[in-house]
This record gives sequence, structure tokens and C-alpha cells, in this order.
Amino acid sequence: MEDLDTFAYMLIAASWTRGIEQYIDTLYSGDIIELHMEEEDQLEAPEHLSTLDLDGYMSRIAPVQLTLGWDPRPCLTETFLNSGIRPHYVQKPQFEDQVPFNICYYRELTLEGFSFPSSDPPPCPADKQRFDEVFTTTLDLARSQDRGLLFIGGWGLGTGYDEDFLADVEPVLRQTRMKFFNRHP
Repeated sequence: MEDLDTFAYMLIAASWTRGIEQYIDTLYSGDIIELHMEEEDQLEAPEHLSTLDLDGYMSRIAPVQLTLGWDPRPCLTETFLNSGIRPHYVQKPQFEDQVPFNICYYRELTLEGFSFPSSDPPPCPADKQRFDEVFTTTLDLARSQDRGLLFIGGWGLGTGYDEDFLADVEPVLRQTRMKFFNRHP
């Protein structure tokens, strides 16, 4: 593959309280991503898979995902805006004026009949397809649990695109709620 940057993200079905918001405010998206990637890469038992140490409030169906040279945030934002939905919470990174957000939470999930925006194709079209699948599956999970959707992501986080260490822990991932067992298609 070309020498493109890697974008890492997580989509999480999440409850939201003022206490959770205050906790999230203290976190940096890069630390969250790297912590979860390290935990996933070394997973020994299903009960060792956590979500921000807020397991009673959050759940996910995919490990940290990677894209090659493609930022899914505009797609996420436009998908919700097309339904007239704005995020309940947004954390913009300090000192990065051009970045819309690295963490955002959508409480309202009334996206009946939604469609993903058609944007310029990413360098690896399968990354967009994977995002659509992880988004849709996480949205279904969030609705079934009466929760919202939490997005955490950013450029240059975690390992390189071609370095996917999850093959060794896939049997353990299959014992969890995960529906996806690798970082990218």
C-alpha cells in the first residue's frame, strides 16, 4: 500500500451521565485507542475485555478499527446531520483547530431509513464498507440497550495498517460480544 496515514477509531454503545462526561473530559483519544489496542492484542480471557473501565455503561461489537488514509468523522457527522441530529457531546483536541472532534457522543439515534453519504472513495474502499457495517451493527446494539453512540478516533493512533495482531486472540474475541474479529477488512 502507499505510504498513507492510519486512522484508528472505536464505535461504542454507551449510556451517558454527567459523571461519565466528566470522566471522558479527562481522557485523550489517543490514550484510549492505544490502551484498548494493547488490551485486545494481549487478550487472554473474554472477561479481560473492557470499555474505558465503564463496562456497566458501555459495550462494543468491534475491536479498535483502522483505516488507511481515510477519516470516517465527516461520514459519521453527515449521516447524523442528514437526519437533523447533532451530537450531545463533542471533545475537540487541544491545539488542533482543523480537527472537528476526536470524541463525540450521540444520544438521539432516530436514524430510521438513514443512508450513508456518498463521498469521495477512500484509498481502500473496503475501509468505508467496514465502517458502514460497524456503525450499523453498533447502532443496532445501542438501540437494543437503550443507549447512545460514542465515537473515539484520530490519526496516527495505534499500530500501522498492516500490523494486525488480533489473529492470535480471535478465539477469545469470538467468546465476547464482538461481531468483528480484526482491525480492518
